[in-house]
Amino acid sequence: MCDTTTSKITKFNFSRFEDEDEIYTKTPKNFQSLDLDSIKSSDAEQFKFRGLETYDQTPTATGPMKIIQSGTISSSTLVLVSTSLGVGVLSLPYAFQQTGLLNGIVALLMGGFIYWWFLRVLVEASYKLGTHEFSETVSRTLGKRGAKLFQLAFIIYIIGCLINYQITAASFVTNLLVQLDYHAEEALHAHSNFSNFRVLIIALCNLACILPVSLAKSLYHLRHTSALIVGVVIYTIIIILIQAPPYIANANEADQGILWTCFNPSIFSTFAVMLFAYNCNTNLFPIRMELNSPTENRMKRICDRTISTDGFIFGVISVVSYLSFRGSTTPIITDRPALPGTTDIFMNISRILLCLSVMFSIAIRIHPCRQQILFLWGFGKEEHHHGYLNNLLTILLVSVSALIAMIFPSVYDSVTIVGGYGTVLTGILIPGMVYLASTKADRPMMKTLITYLLMVLGTLMGFTAATFTLLKRLDLYRVPECGNA
Repeated sequence: MCDTTTSKITKFNFSRFEDEDEIYTKTPKNFQSLDLDSIKSSDAEQFKFRGLETYDQTPTATGPMKIIQSGTISSSTLVLVSTSLGVGVLSLPYAFQQTGLLNGIVALLMGGFIYWWFLRVLVEASYKLGTHEFSETVSRTLGKRGAKLFQLAFIIYIIGCLINYQITAASFVTNLLVQLDYHAEEALHAHSNFSNFRVLIIALCNLACILPVSLAKSLYHLRHTSALIVGVVIYTIIIILIQAPPYIANANEADQGILWTCFNPSIFSTFAVMLFAYNCNTNLFPIRMELNSPTENRMKRICDRTISTDGFIFGVISVVSYLSFRGSTTPIITDRPALPGTTDIFMNISRILLCLSVMFSIAIRIHPCRQQILFLWGFGKEEHHHGYLNNLLTILLVSVSALIAMIFPSVYDSVTIVGGYGTVLTGILIPGMVYLASTKADRPMMKTLITYLLMVLGTLMGFTAATFTLLKRLDLYRVPECGNA
């Protein structure tokens, strides 16, 4: 918190790690003219959440506020990996089941390569322009209309994530009730269908936890939630890997075959899910602001390490989980059935922790979505108007996402739609347009052609996946099955 009686503003540091890199101070360009006396507590908390460690507010003759930048390549890579390591990872094995093992691996590599390319060109564009924020980079290249488009795309993406998290939370609760044999029949039906029991579960989750936490104007007290959900996901992955041998043996005994390839529209859905899993550019600029020696090459090295680490983790969990369950792979891997004669207590612990983590994650995403809506409407920052408007927006966002989750129960389809539309917009189209607009005079021909090609390819595949999924949910299209899928 910002204490007006002291000369320092400090924050919780998500990514402080000791290594050989030197810690030093630097004054970023966009802080040069900041009036230190005008800093409010709410501003200080925004600084806290941006990843900056200590703001020296001591008045000096030289004037500018200094930021201690302690981020290293390793710690910054960990932040981006943690950003992408969310509950979407738990849907990757089902993507392999839908399209086949070989197709899944190809989609994983293709999604990683495309996302890696646009992370790097976004970094290159920001350094060429001298910008320090995503929205600032968009505004400098695409103008005010482009900035409005970015805000709108960001809002749509966050709302899609809110809906996905609502559906995921309901899935965790219903599956846990089935495992505990408590209203198992109603819970099993509510898991994948609209029902009064599903409405009751989602309403209770929102009234008891999601809405009260989301009404907070500050993210300060939720700062540990991201670390919690990453920890729970890692715990879940470890459990799956440790328990893989008996599940693989059980699948072999049941004579379940391996689907290697399947050529139908599921290929596009698999690509969209992979793209959604890699998404991490929302934290690209915050880690740059805390990185010591924040050169373009160091930022690109962080992008390289992040995508390669993500690809390795995603590949291991996807392949091992698919080989463990094959044709019976569930849309969320935690929905797997227990082995005969076991209670699966360790996975039940994961389900409980994941449910709580996801509900708190909704509150975290409400805050930036609410803020962007206010900026888009021209209201300015949240502290500039009465709390009733914040509360009204919060209630509206929570209610709409909960209502859609009640009637749209498919976790995998929601991930496909958010990845196909939202991640393509924020992770491919906008970064690509920013790069092309920022390098009109001296951009390399080959790099320009590759950027155009990947923009077209990624957009077509992502939008096709989301569109087919919507048509399927509206019963206007049926995806043909392949093999044991």
